[in-house]
This record gives sequence, structure tokens and C-alpha cells, in this order.
Amino acid sequence: MLLDTHTLLWIVTDDPRPLANARKTFLDAGNELLFSAVVGFEIAVKYSLGKLKLAESPRAFIDNRIRNNALTPFPIMRCASPGCPFIIATPSIACSSPRR
Repeated sequence: MLLDTHTLLWIVTDDPRPLANARKTFLDAGNELLFSAVVGFEIAVKYSLGKLKLAESPRAFIDNRIRNNALTPFPIMRCASPGCPFIIATPSIACSSPRR
């Protein structure tokens, strides 16, 4: 399951906004939770603009959430195929033709 920034923040801060089903999915140890590099970037930007209050630096917050919640980093990589734009990729996702 690929987590977006808001869902991750809501769940790790016990915010009531996520639906019970989303929280249950997050807490199910059988699900692999993917943490995109973009989420880390968005957290750092929100923090630097004063829109996100954290008790620790964004780097420490991100590192601690990855470790404490068994999140799998999900890097952004450039597709090697000619004409392919930047995509989010992991070894289990093959690069194919660009979206049109």
C-alpha cells in the first residue's frame, strides 16, 4: 500500500480523519506499507513553511516513522526507456511505455 502524505500524517498522529478501514489496513501487519520519497519532501516543505508542527526535525520524524511503522522506502527513479518520463519505480514494477 503506497501511503500519501496526508494519510501517513493522520494515521501516525491519531487524527480522526482516516476512515476506520484505512486505519485497519495500515495496522495490518500483512500489508507492505510503501513510503515515497515525495512524502518526505512534502513533510519537509510543510514544516519549513510552518504548516506542520513536529516535536522533532523532519528528518528525525521521517526516519522514526519508517523504522517504527515498518515502512518500505519507495524511491523515485528515472525510467531507462527512451522517451519515458520520470516515474516512481521499485524492483517489482517494470518500466513500460509512457502514459499518454
